[in-house]
Amino acid sequence: MKRVTHFIALAILATFSLSPLGAAEEVWTGEISDSACGARHESGTENVPPPPAKECVENCVKGGSKYVLVLSDGRVLQIANQDAPGLASLAGTPVKVTGELKNNTVTIAKVEKSR
Repeated sequence: MKRVTHFIALAILATFSLSPLGAAEEVWTGEISDSACGARHESGTENVPPPPAKECVENCVKGGSKYVLVLSDGRVLQIANQDAPGLASLAGTPVKVTGELKNNTVTIAKVEKSR
């Protein structure tokens, strides 16, 4: 019985040690943008209004830019997992993002339209 108890205790410890300490998910609100525009979408031509945010992000990403998260306070966070579901479909719209932040880069667990 003592061996079984030790085995269970070791299994529990091993399970908890697989997730790094302090790596808790956080939630942010903001907008999915691109690394070329950040918080400001511009047309690049004087006296020409910028395209809608969604269209601008799509064009910039096709041109090689990366998705970023512009927080509601104006800060811009890099996004580690560029293939996260919802990035393309929610680009240029208000979003709620759940994920982990490390060195100004967020790894997205979930992105959804903000209400």
